[in-house]
Amino acid sequence: MHALICVSALCFLLVDAYPRTHRPKAVTCEHVVIFGDSLTDDGVEAEGSSHGFNRYSNGPVWAEYLNNMLECVKYDNYAYAGATSGMDNFYFPGWSGVLWQVTNFLTTTPVISEDTLIIVQLGGNNDMFNGENKTTVIAENARRAVTNLALHGARKVLALNLVDLSEAPGVQNADGGGEIGKWISLLTSEANMRLRSTLYNRHDGITITFPRLDFKLFDFNGALAEANSHFMNVSEPYTHHRPDTSPSDINYFAFHDLFHPSTFVHYKLAQAILRFLQDWV
Repeated sequence: MHALICVSALCFLLVDAYPRTHRPKAVTCEHVVIFGDSLTDDGVEAEGSSHGFNRYSNGPVWAEYLNNMLECVKYDNYAYAGATSGMDNFYFPGWSGVLWQVTNFLTTTPVISEDTLIIVQLGGNNDMFNGENKTTVIAENARRAVTNLALHGARKVLALNLVDLSEAPGVQNADGGGEIGKWISLLTSEANMRLRSTLYNRHDGITITFPRLDFKLFDFNGALAEANSHFMNVSEPYTHHRPDTSPSDINYFAFHDLFHPSTFVHYKLAQAILRFLQDWV
């Protein structure tokens, strides 16, 4: 299905994230490197090198599921909860943003192996959490992140767009949640359109500037909406602090907390990305 959507005088023809005919091909994964925010943060490890702050789900997040599905030889997840699309965190300045993650990665990996799959969850939701329109900044940070990766030898980069949090319990259950949700939805749509326009610009887009780079933009927002549609309760996070709790209740909730999906949703997100990768190779 195709749809013509116009936001803030910008019009784009959007195409489904998934091809109509799925003809899966084997995906070889030597090394996957992932960047992102709290949707991607997989927590920290007691031993060895790890990144991130906390896993905001009741089980593995999509990046962990995808790594297992691909059976990658090496897995590196640089995501930090609270990351903005730039250098800063929502809560503090100077480090942990998605662009910072990429920059930090490149200081230790000046030349990226050609068999490395890089997935960049572009962030951006934290940039606009206070309601300010930063869609242009988000698109520019995304361009800089992918450009820097390409300049250091990246050959395959998958970027994930922003997810629409307007229906999250933390928004809908807030005072004035309906109006806040409309504004969040509008900003998310505009940001995603600017991302597509910037990254695929026919004059100086990523694929024009770096013809050797195999680059795709995945509709993470559409995948999340599709995943959520499979759950009965999308209006409140799961809790077992109820007298009528039953063992199977947890299976019916899309949200783990006010803003973050359950591990069941993360699993479906990983399946959607895997399907996309299988059709890409």
